[in-house]
Amino acid sequence: MTQVPGRDRHADDVGQAPIVIVDDDPLIREYLQEVLLGAGYAVRCIASAREALAFCRVSTPAAVLTDLVMPEQDGIEFIRSLRAAGVSIPIIAMSGGGQIQPAVYLEMAVRLGASAALQKPFTNASLLELIAEQLAKA
Repeated sequence: MTQVPGRDRHADDVGQAPIVIVDDDPLIREYLQEVLLGAGYAVRCIASAREALAFCRVSTPAAVLTDLVMPEQDGIEFIRSLRAAGVSIPIIAMSGGGQIQPAVYLEMAVRLGASAALQKPFTNASLLELIAEQLAKA
């Protein structure tokens, strides 16, 4: 599947707010996009936290699924920025590690504003279950 940068995939077609995927790894973005589109969600893929923050300031996505370890601005700082800007949608943090243990980093993300956390690698079923759970709470 070829991704068109900066364009909502399915959002216009299904008339729903997209789930924003924020990850600097294009393969992860494409994989998550395929899983979420396959489950019927509208999706917007963004490569950096700064771009995603700008998008969330002018649009209201259904939720954000963000990696924590990214260049320029990490996911923790991104989550804090979203909450400081008054964004109250579900934010799901995901990480496979970095400088510290993934569980510690994910716990920190939840303490600082993420609604939930997923440790990489995770199954499609656990991802979709968590997204459905978070959207139901919103």
